Amino acid sequence: MRVLLTIACIVCLYLPSVAQDTLPHLRWHVNGGGAFGINNHSTQLNGLEGVPSCCPGYENGTGTGINLQAQWLLPIALHDDLCIGVESAFNQRNGTLKTLEPETMDDDGSVLQGSFEHTIAASIPVLNISAIARMRVWNELQANVGFGFGFVLSPTFIQKEQILSPSSAVFINGSKLRNQRSGSLPLANSLLPSLQLGVSYRISVSTSNKWHLVPSVSYSPTLGNIISSAPWTVQSYRAGIAIEYSYYSVDKLPELPPPPPPVIDTPKVIIAVKTPPPPPPPAKLEVVKPLEIKLTGQNGKPIDTVVVTNVVATTMFAMMNYIFFDSSSAAIAERYTQLDETQAASYRPAQLEGKGTLGIYYNSLNTLGFRLRQSKSKITLIGCNSNSGTEKGNLELSRKRAETIRDYLVNIWKIDTKRIGIVARNLPEVQSNVTTKEGEEENRRVEVQFNDLTLYEPLVFQDTSKTLNNISMGFTADVATEAGVKSWELALTQGAKKLASITGKDSLPHVINQKWDERSIPIPDVGTPLVCKLTIRDNKGTEVTTESQPVTVQQNTVQKFVLKKYSLIVFKFNESDVNSSNQRILDVIKTQIQPTSTVTVRGYTDKYGLEEYNQKLSERRAKEISRLLKLPDTSAQGVGGAEPLYDNATPEGRFYSRTVQITIETPVE
Repeated sequence: MRVLLTIACIVCLYLPSVAQDTLPHLRWHVNGGGAFGINNHSTQLNGLEGVPSCCPGYENGTGTGINLQAQWLLPIALHDDLCIGVESAFNQRNGTLKTLEPETMDDDGSVLQGSFEHTIAASIPVLNISAIARMRVWNELQANVGFGFGFVLSPTFIQKEQILSPSSAVFINGSKLRNQRSGSLPLANSLLPSLQLGVSYRISVSTSNKWHLVPSVSYSPTLGNIISSAPWTVQSYRAGIAIEYSYYSVDKLPELPPPPPPVIDTPKVIIAVKTPPPPPPPAKLEVVKPLEIKLTGQNGKPIDTVVVTNVVATTMFAMMNYIFFDSSSAAIAERYTQLDETQAASYRPAQLEGKGTLGIYYNSLNTLGFRLRQSKSKITLIGCNSNSGTEKGNLELSRKRAETIRDYLVNIWKIDTKRIGIVARNLPEVQSNVTTKEGEEENRRVEVQFNDLTLYEPLVFQDTSKTLNNISMGFTADVATEAGVKSWELALTQGAKKLASITGKDSLPHVINQKWDERSIPIPDVGTPLVCKLTIRDNKGTEVTTESQPVTVQQNTVQKFVLKKYSLIVFKFNESDVNSSNQRILDVIKTQIQPTSTVTVRGYTDKYGLEEYNQKLSERRAKEISRLLKLPDTSAQGVGGAEPLYDNATPEGRFYSRTVQITIETPVE
């Protein structure tokens, strides 16, 4: 019974405290609204700087304007009796200054009394940022005060002088108006401090008391002058309404713990608990033979150092005369570099050194424009489409694509339009596969047809690349495991960088051989040793990692041969024939081959299609070039398209991957 009374007392004491502690707690207000204002202007202005005027002086004026404002308020005392916050507002301090000037006029010997009216109508938009405070006066009636700075946004004026009487009088220009001027307000101050005083009343419009309508009236004088050349202030009287949202949060105290259970007398009972046996030890997993890297040179002999050589090579970059377009679009794609007239005037193809194959291609229109300015050659732009979907039979789209290229050459590069012919057709004469998405992308293009081969002559640059002594890597290690190997990873690292990794499942091979392919494994930095890390996980989830001894990476500064690289592009889709542009490159290559030179010819394809077919196609391309260069077939090698040279997500990347690369190494005597 005592326990029940105790629980009842605790509940009775706890419920009022919970009710009190779960009352909503006001956090902040936010409101937005608008107002209409009447502006009174006071000034001592004879005229605007640099604007002709005959006015004896302006003293006052009136105007109207709107005010749009947003406020954020934070209660700081007595549950919303005092708030501080910030206000952002757009207001118009517009007004028209007027002065009536009596004037005595002579009308054929008769003296007449006339009246001239001088006016300046000023438009003064202001973006105002203010610190504000709001205090409750009575019930929901509140007093507001604020101080801020206004950023004047492009003020303007309209000035005129008009004869009001007599009605028959005109100025010497034959009009009742003179000195009419308009434009930006001269010597306008860009920063305008201001004060605001007002009252408002909050009217609740929701049962939760979160939403209120807030009508208000306010007075806002400027504390600075509109212009810097004369006194000119504005007093604004405004009336408006806003809608306000109040955010409340509810803070709850944690629930009280339940009362302790009643004490019950019970007899003592002794229970014997049998201790379970300890768990079995984890399955054994350890590396019983240290991880070791074995390096083998090109001659098959063991080596202990990786040698990196800086090679200065002369590289010839072939130019492709196709510009590709997005589906149903005649606009030049953003990936192509487009210049303005000033940039075009200083453009030189030599600036493309170091840009790489695709970087040079994306500037091909600029290189063409530069070379057209150096010659009098003519070209023909052949606009094509994919002839499918929205582009089917759309010759107008093909024409617009060609005209887009022409307009760029004419407007930016100042090429005479008479030198540029336009032809529109559906599919290109030599089309890509129309049954695939990639083929459709490649057929959406403009082809530049030319007779002057110098317009698309390859660019030749010297660049420095890194190469390795041809090496193979062998890794040896043995592991002892009771649970069996689930997975393993062999990672070649340099510092914190992972250069390459090999993974496997189930058993770990005793020997792992890997040839260092510079296209798939980065060339290491000089000075930081290589380390191999082997991580093994067994079927119980146990993991062990071991590292090899470091391998030194050295740099060779002596270049023992002259290296020259050439790329023949672009083989047409599914072809290995050599066109006239490539034949011109081959003629140059023949002159560079010396009796002591080692020539390597590698053929490539894009990654699409059957792997076996691509391999044979790349071999045909390489052997055809070897035949034309009068080289043995042993110099030719087909690589296929499993690892394309460039990103095959774009048409140009696929075209540039359909290539033959020729490397000539000539020993330095």
